[in-house]
Amino acid sequence: MNTSDPADEDPVALVMLSRKIAQAGRQRRTLSYKELFDQVLFEIPSGSTPRTINVRSQAPAKLIRAFLRRIVLDNLKHGIMASALVTKGHTQEPGRGFYRLAEELGLLPPGLDASEQREFWKDQRDAAINHYRKS
Repeated sequence: MNTSDPADEDPVALVMLSRKIAQAGRQRRTLSYKELFDQVLFEIPSGSTPRTINVRSQAPAKLIRAFLRRIVLDNLKHGIMASALVTKGHTQEPGRGFYRLAEELGLLPPGLDASEQREFWKDQRDAAINHYRKS
């Protein structure tokens, strides 16, 4: 099966990433993109041949978006955007893709200013921490 969504192609990597996010939540902390993708090997088919992608600390943006989107969708039933726990290391805040996904899913109204977006992220971060702390 070859779909356009890398998260469909590598369920093992999806589980590993989901567990890292859950562990960070249980520890009441965020984790950087680097921490999340470190030591994760992706087995994603390219045409008819599987290939291993060892992203180390520099995962391609398309891969990051695909896996975080799936993790968010899988956790919306709990009322959280699990990706709120994943931040850029130098700012300790999420990347622009977090807000784009929230808007796309109808969780964040478009056109909010930076401080309103940041408040949304803080609320989501805290909700994710509370969810994982109880699980």
